[in-house]
Amino acid sequence: MTKYLLLDDADFDYLELEALDDDAAIARGREWATEWVDTSMRAAAGRESGQPITCRAWLYRLDSIDDFLAADYRAREASLVAEIEEVVQPLYVACDGGLTDDPEEHAWVAPYQFVGGVPENPGVWGHGGGVVVREVCRRCGALRIVDTWADDGRGGHCRAERLLALREWASPEEEEAVRAWLEAQTEEAAAQ
Repeated sequence: MTKYLLLDDADFDYLELEALDDDAAIARGREWATEWVDTSMRAAAGRESGQPITCRAWLYRLDSIDDFLAADYRAREASLVAEIEEVVQPLYVACDGGLTDDPEEHAWVAPYQFVGGVPENPGVWGHGGGVVVREVCRRCGALRIVDTWADDGRGGHCRAERLLALREWASPEEEEAVRAWLEAQTEEAAAQ
């Protein structure tokens, strides 16, 4: 059996473990990261928080924890077996008020009068290397904000995933105007 140390980058929690080989240690590391994400989701009021929850951890081969902690950076890097990352996507409020893990269940549109931007490209705002997109569900009036160059909160950019949130409207008046627009759209569609 080989000894390993799994160290996460959020609160620097760690787990010492033994495994037959690197593959078995990586599998155990993924289980631990998933457990950590589950615990974090409960602490963040569940998957309804609107943001992906990520756990990054490093798996090192070691002789003892004391030797590892006393080692310099190069010695630690030489013992690195794998970087483990587990991401759990949030749940979103569906049009019917239930929860869904598919935000595309909504019928997203970008009416300029509600999402701003420029008339030729409503709801799109540039920032840095990406854009922030605001959209409205034409069925229920939910507001969606997508950031295509989002920061993961730890100084790195979310590579493949986009931070996406369903948000409340800024004011009751704004929400009321959207509801009136939705009703008008529904009536117009029924008349055709």
